[in-house]
Amino acid sequence: MNFNNYPVKTKLFFLISIISILLVIFTFLFIKELSEEKNTYKEINNSIKLSGDFGELIHSLQKERGYTAGFLSSKGAKFADDLSQQRKETNSIAKSIEANYSHITIENNEHKKIIEKSLNNVKSLIQNRSTIDNFSINAKEAILAYTNTIALMVDLPEALVISSAIDSELFSELSAYLGILKYKENFGQIRATLNAVFVKQNVDIDSYNRFSKLINNSELFISQFRDNANEQLSIEYDKITKSQTGTKVSEITQFVLTHPNYQGFYIEPTAWFEEVTSYINDLRIIEKKSVEQVNEISNKLYEKTNYKFWLLTLISISLIFGSFSIFYWVVNNIINNLKIATQSILNLASGKFS
Repeated sequence: MNFNNYPVKTKLFFLISIISILLVIFTFLFIKELSEEKNTYKEINNSIKLSGDFGELIHSLQKERGYTAGFLSSKGAKFADDLSQQRKETNSIAKSIEANYSHITIENNEHKKIIEKSLNNVKSLIQNRSTIDNFSINAKEAILAYTNTIALMVDLPEALVISSAIDSELFSELSAYLGILKYKENFGQIRATLNAVFVKQNVDIDSYNRFSKLINNSELFISQFRDNANEQLSIEYDKITKSQTGTKVSEITQFVLTHPNYQGFYIEPTAWFEEVTSYINDLRIIEKKSVEQVNEISNKLYEKTNYKFWLLTLISISLIFGSFSIFYWVVNNIINNLKIATQSILNLASGKFS
């Protein structure tokens, strides 16, 4: 049937229906895009909170790694009690993270994979502590096992840096956090490496090469922090490096760096461990402040997008219903006017002029 043969009312309603359908589709796509943006920030927000929890576990594992290196290098003569106590702390933090993770929804497959693999690696590390207790593993192998587990957990904030590129402020703060996190982890490896060196009172070529590489990496990581951190955090870091502890740690590391194959350090391992641990604990304070700032920015962005989502969704739905009402009123008005006009013409045609 020819469209021209349809009544005017049908034609108008057909035209309005097409416009309405297009409006609904456009609104649906708009709301879908807003929802995806909101969910992206929620995902980042959840992952950042878990990354902060991982920071606590990393810090504990770093200390456990250092004690382990000293314990193995001294054949159990040193750090036995410290190691036992540190393991309990690690166990407690790991259980807490697992409990928290069970209540957090992570949709991003990459983030989810990193988190679950990290937790599995920590479980494996805990289960294999007996190889340390019975000395069936050497200090180098043990350090590597801890370092690989920690490195995997550091992958989460690294993945978040990529995800956060949608917002420049969040990207910058996350980059600073990642820089200080890697710097602190790097110094944790330096602590463990030199702990083993000072127990033996000499530095072999393998230990020296590993140590010098760690020192070079430290410069790269702290540059990443400095390039992205706000002024407050940068000032706090400078205070730490210029403190008595920071100066002492720097003197020791520089001495080892400039004395390859040196023997007879006569540096008490426990004294070194306490000094460098104090320095790393100070770095942990900066790390915590950094992740707190990241959390604050992430929360604000999520709240902002969540508010925008519901506001614009409400406005869009209101516009649809408003448009339907206006369209209906216009069509009826046109039809009524056409009826009046038609009746007037018919009256004129029949000679009725009143």
